[in-house]
This record gives sequence, C-alpha cells and structure tokens, in this order.
Amino acid sequence: GARELGMIQAAMRWHDAEEITYVVFDLFEQATPVLIAQEFSKIPPRREAVLRRLRPTGAHISLIGGNTRDTLERQRVAADLIFIDGGHSEQTIASDWKALEPAVYAGATVVFDDFYHNGPPGMGCRTLIEALPYDEWDVTTLPVSDEFSKPWGTLGIHMIVVRRRGASRTLTTNSTLAHSSTSDPAS
Repeated sequence: GARELGMIQAAMRWHDAEEITYVVFDLFEQATPVLIAQEFSKIPPRREAVLRRLRPTGAHISLIGGNTRDTLERQRVAADLIFIDGGHSEQTIASDWKALEPAVYAGATVVFDDFYHNGPPGMGCRTLIEALPYDEWDVTTLPVSDEFSKPWGTLGIHMIVVRRRGASRTLTTNSTLAHSSTSDPAS
C-alpha cells in the first residue's frame, strides 16, 4: 500500500534499494468479515496488489500472510524500524508487541499506530503504551494523524514512537523494515 511504499522510499534516503529488506505481516486474502469486525479493521489489500506496488522500488520484499498472533512468533524479525499497525484490538497489539519487543535492539525504532485518547474500551495501543516501563523506553506521542467522527465525538488517532532508553541512533549497513498490518486504508 501507500504507507509501505512511503517507508521504503524514506529508507532509500540513507540506503541503496538492494540494502533494504521490507517485511510485511498481513492477513491479505485470509481476512474474514468476523476477524475484520473483531479487530476494528478494514479489508486488507490483496497480497499480489501490494507486491506489484512495492517490487519496482528494488528493495527486497517479503510478504507474510496470516494472523500476526501466529506468524510473528515463527519469524523472529530484527529490524531498524518496526511499524505496528495490525489489528486494532488491545489483545492483538499486545501480542504483536510481545513477539516483536525482543527484536528491538539499541538504535531501532518502533512506531505504534492507533493510539486513542478517547477510543472505545479494548481498542488501540493506549493501554500497552501506558504500561511500558518508562525507565526502559523513550516514548514520544506524535500529533494527531487522522480523525474520525464517532457517536461519542471525534476519534483522534496518534502514532507513538518508542525507543529503548539510552539507545543511540546508528545507521546500519543494511536496513530492515518490519510492518505488522491488518489493513492499510491508503492501499
């Protein structure tokens, strides 16, 4: 989708395309209406459509289909940037973080999408972010990136940037980007 393409293009400012590995974990065609409703998500793009959009970048692209509650544990990704934007239920976000947190080395950046100050219970990453031990993690809340009108008012969506405390930013020879995504509305 468009977000994936933008992340690869941003990485290309510091790395040649052949040095970039982009790994996407998504439901793709395995999404069901029930799962989409449970995760407060949208219908994800088709795997082939994402591949067609990203291949021309020249980066190494790996698209892993399936529920991240299953696929992330089996893959063990170490990445310079981890973008968590999978299911929107607290349970799925916590599961994604549990699987990915060991891969967050000094200098890596994690971006969580879907932080809501006023979202419905059980939705978004707020509970997880507020439970992080702040003596171990630097946490930055970015400005509202999107807003939706809901029956209770306006739902403002923030992204959160998380880095290990004391970690210095260093550029590596190769860049790996991991993206946990249930849907990308810009696709």
